[in-house]
Amino acid sequence: MIITGNTNKRRSLSYLTFWAPIFTTLIVLMPATSFSQYATYSDIAVGTDGTVHGWAVTDGTPPPPYEYMYHDAYVTSTLTSPNGRRSDVSLGNRNVVRADLWLPYDQSDLGTYFIESEHKIWCPWILVFIVIETSTGSETLVPEVHIELDCPPGQACYPAPSSLDCIYTPASHIASVARAVGSPPGGTFQWTLGPYLAAQGGTTGTTIQVEGVTTSSAPDDTWLTVTYTLDGRSAAAACRATVLYAFKYWATSLGGLSNTQPLPGGGYLTQVNYWATDQFGASNLIQVDGAKFAELLTTLSSSQSVTFDPPSGQKKTTTYSAYDGGTDILSIVAPPAPATGFQARRQQILYFENQTFGYQFQNYRQTFAWVEIEWLNLIF
Repeated sequence: MIITGNTNKRRSLSYLTFWAPIFTTLIVLMPATSFSQYATYSDIAVGTDGTVHGWAVTDGTPPPPYEYMYHDAYVTSTLTSPNGRRSDVSLGNRNVVRADLWLPYDQSDLGTYFIESEHKIWCPWILVFIVIETSTGSETLVPEVHIELDCPPGQACYPAPSSLDCIYTPASHIASVARAVGSPPGGTFQWTLGPYLAAQGGTTGTTIQVEGVTTSSAPDDTWLTVTYTLDGRSAAAACRATVLYAFKYWATSLGGLSNTQPLPGGGYLTQVNYWATDQFGASNLIQVDGAKFAELLTTLSSSQSVTFDPPSGQKKTTTYSAYDGGTDILSIVAPPAPATGFQARRQQILYFENQTFGYQFQNYRQTFAWVEIEWLNLIF
C-alpha cells in the first residue's frame, strides 16, 4: 500500500485560566516549562485491506518532580472520508487517553482522509484546563501495485529479485513469471513489455508469462511494467529484465571411475554433468527447468566391437534441470565385459536448445570413461 499525504500536528499555546486569585500563588510556584512536556497528537494509517485507521492521544502525565500529582486527560476526535463518512470518539482518562477510530474500505471513497482532534488536560489541584490544543492529520488512499519475482530455483533469497531473468529458449519457449499485487483489491491490471520480450497468453491478469525472443546485450536492458486501475485511479510499477542465453558449457565433473557404475552383463555408465553459463560471466549458471539438452556423437576409434549409446550420428535429447544442469551418460555395452586394454574415442557436439557447443572428446577404457575438455564454446 502506497500512502501519500502529510500529517500536520498543530498545537496552540498552553494557557491557564485564572478563576480565582487564590490559585495565582499555586501557579506561580510551578515552573512554566512543566506544561510544555505534555503530549497531544493525531495520526492516520491505512491497512493492507484498505481500512483507514486514525488515533489521537492526550498525555497529561505530570513531569518530574510532580509525579505525586495527576491530571485528567480528554480527547475528542473525528475521522472523515472524502465522501463525508465519519467516525467520532470522545474519551477521558486519568493522565493519558487514546482514541482509536476507523472507517472500512470503500473503493468508491478514495482520496484524502482527515483526522481532527481536540485535546484537554484538566488540573484538579487548581481547577483549570492547563492545556487546550488541537491536532490534525491526513493521508491519501490511492491504489498501489508492486511486482513480485521468484528467487532462482533451489535458492532462498532476501530480498526477492528486483530484476526479471528470461532464458532464451527458442525451441522450448520457456517463460518466466512475474506477478502483480494490487491494493486495495478489486482493480484491473495491464502489463506492457519492453524490447526482446514477448508475452505468452494475455497481458491483463495478475500474472504474466514472459519469454525472451532476442538476447540482451547488457544486463537489465529491457523492462516490464504493470498498471493497476481502481475506481478511475491508477498506479504503476516496473522492473528491469534481462534475456540470457547459454554462452558456454561447463563440465563440472569429467567422469572417471568415481562417477561410473558397472552394468550387469558387461559394460558401464559414466556420468558427466554440464552447466550452461550466460553471456555475462562464467560464474553465472543458467538455472531453468525444461530446456532441451542434446548430444550428437561420432565414433572415431574403438579397439573392440561394443554398443554405444547413442550410436554415431543419432542425436539424443534429454531435459536440462534447474538443479542439476545437463546430465550426460557415457555408455557402452560389451557382453560379457570390455576386453582388457579396451580403448575407444568419440567426438561429441552438445546442444542447449538450438545452440551448438563443441567439440568435446570422450575417451573409453575397460571400466570407465572420461571427457577431455572442461569448458565448451559456442560453435557459431
